[in-house]
Amino acid sequence: MKGSTSTALPATPGVAGTVSLAGSAVSASGKTNLPWNIGFVAVGNLKSKTVLDTFYNRLTSKEKNALAPLFPQVLKTAPDAMPGLRRKFPVDDGGIMFLASDPTGSFLFGLYTHDKQYPERVAFTFLTEVHQLVSEAVKDQPACGTKPGLLETRLRQAVKGLISRFDQPASVDKTTEVLKKVEDVKIEMEKNVQIVLQNHANLESLETKTGQLAESAKTFKRTAGDVNQSMRWQRIKLTVMLCIAFAATLAYLIYVVVNLLSDSKK
Repeated sequence: MKGSTSTALPATPGVAGTVSLAGSAVSASGKTNLPWNIGFVAVGNLKSKTVLDTFYNRLTSKEKNALAPLFPQVLKTAPDAMPGLRRKFPVDDGGIMFLASDPTGSFLFGLYTHDKQYPERVAFTFLTEVHQLVSEAVKDQPACGTKPGLLETRLRQAVKGLISRFDQPASVDKTTEVLKKVEDVKIEMEKNVQIVLQNHANLESLETKTGQLAESAKTFKRTAGDVNQSMRWQRIKLTVMLCIAFAATLAYLIYVVVNLLSDSKK
């Protein structure tokens, strides 16, 4: 599994159509909130086309049933011997299937991840470690390479530990970790830019409202000045009218007094 080969894997009609995770695993957009990344890792005997074992992650029964047909159909259509194969292909309504074979072309290893961006180098590193475990098991008990179920009994805990370790690629791959940190920083910067833009929009809105208030204050001041001037003229008019009325009353009184004095002298 350390080398790469150009050996082509035949097309697997119906594989994509039989793997449907909509509603339980992966939507057509590939965006999910699943608690797992690696769906399963499977080991098959290329010569006999036998699935020796499939190790599932923390999947629900519905998810397992959706993924179960994938690897057997790939294994069934694969050539009897494909030494050093490394290949990946997308799964309709799902993620990515990574395939690798051992250097002798005896076994085929499959890894399914729902994350379509799962790093290829991490996937094949994972499959290499699985191959090493299988090789040791077959060396100790040759029947593990031909009889289904024996690998699961011997390697359950070891493979479970690998799945747990590789489920988040950043935890085992420094490059992925750095890229993830860069992406996190990018997302945080985008959030900050959005906040700045929102604050700018709020500031512009505040400036507009302040301008409107200032204009309203000017209008109120002008209106208040006009009202004061109008009331001042009304007071002046009232004062003049009162003065005229007082003068007329005084003149009338003087006239009456003068007439009375004139009548008394006669």
